[in-house]
Order: sequence, then structure tokens, then C-alpha cells
Amino acid sequence: MRALGAIVGNTKLPMAGSNIVDDISNVGTGFGYYNNTFSSSNQNAPARTLGTFLRFVTNYSQTTLFFDKNGGGVFVKKTDDSECVRIGG
Repeated sequence: MRALGAIVGNTKLPMAGSNIVDDISNVGTGFGYYNNTFSSSNQNAPARTLGTFLRFVTNYSQTTLFFDKNGGGVFVKKTDDSECVRIGG
């Protein structure tokens, strides 16, 4: 994580409640930890997961990768109006 910090900054995702990630559309490029364990929705982050995220925002695209700490896999959210989709793990 320290090496990643030299490339992109550490950031936080907005929370809608205890362990529920809120709308991430206003979050810029960055990385950090997330906890979405109390959410049953894949809208803002993978449901019932926690771990590390890496987000890239450009003029044309917003892509967020979520790495589930509990071995649930890797998820991607390509735009802010799509749901998270499992891509590996």
C-alpha cells in the first residue's frame, strides 16, 4: 500500500451508515479500505464484503476495483450507474 501511495492518494469512501458504502460518484482517484458488510446491495460496493479498493477517475471513465479481504474475489465497478461485478478470485 505504501508504494501505491506514491502513485495515487489515500482516500475514503462515503458511508451511508454503519458498514454500508454510500454513493461513490464524487470520489476521485485514490485507494483505501472499505467496509460494506451490512449492505445487501452491489450498487456502491460489493455486498457483504470488506477490503481494499483502488479507484481511477478520468474525463471519460470511472473504474473502481474492490479486493475482498475474506477471499471473496475481485470486483469491478466501471461507471457509477452500474453494479459491482465479480471478475476474479
